Amino acid sequence: MFNMNKLILLIIAFAFTACTLGMRGMPMNADEARQMFPKSVMGEHKTFEADRSYSQVAKTIEQKAHECFDVSVEVTSYGYESSAHWTDYYKPTVIVGEKRTELHLQQHKKQGNLIKPYEEPEGGYYMMVVDVDKISADKVQTHMYVPKIGYDHVVSAIEGWVKGTSSLCPDMAKHDF
Repeated sequence: MFNMNKLILLIIAFAFTACTLGMRGMPMNADEARQMFPKSVMGEHKTFEADRSYSQVAKTIEQKAHECFDVSVEVTSYGYESSAHWTDYYKPTVIVGEKRTELHLQQHKKQGNLIKPYEEPEGGYYMMVVDVDKISADKVQTHMYVPKIGYDHVVSAIEGWVKGTSSLCPDMAKHDF
């Protein structure tokens, strides 16, 4: 259940993030997300290594991203005298290369005549980008460009997939506020 205070915090965080990302607003592609998130007050760049083969990690990311993130979630927020209802559509894109696997996760909000403060790329705003690089036969390095608040459970799930410690899907209806 979502309450109005959380909705207001989410809107403020979104607006603040957009302002701190620059005049253009939200990143329009994965490369812009990699550049903008670490500079944003509301974004960060996390890095970790895992002792797993690159091919295992790439296969897991490709499978789990589509299984877990190709979803839509209906959200209703109740406040003191009002409520809001919208649908979040998530779009994962996985690019597997010889030495790098990329996961781009986009989010599109649909609520009636919702006014977007910035131009939205096809598929929605980039909410996170994950790059997994092959270091050696049995080791990978992961770079995550993610929001600081609201999606810790998603970040943890992806870390579990990369490290091989979990294969669970995060609850995309949950927000960690």
